[in-house]
Amino acid sequence: MNKSALLLLLVIGLLVLTETTNAAGKWRAYMQNQMEDIAQDHLIEMLRDHLDSEQAKLD
Repeated sequence: MNKSALLLLLVIGLLVLTETTNAAGKWRAYMQNQMEDIAQDHLIEMLRDHLDSEQAKLD
């Protein structure tokens, strides 16, 4: 195999690696945002339940 073919394979390999890394970073950020949304929803639900129970004690 000549040098230009090896160089082309190297460049293609680096491009694939870069795209895979970018996709993994985007996926990680997406999943982190989803987990934060779930945690916020859970916290809001817990606070509402607590406020409801406190209101029931006052009634």
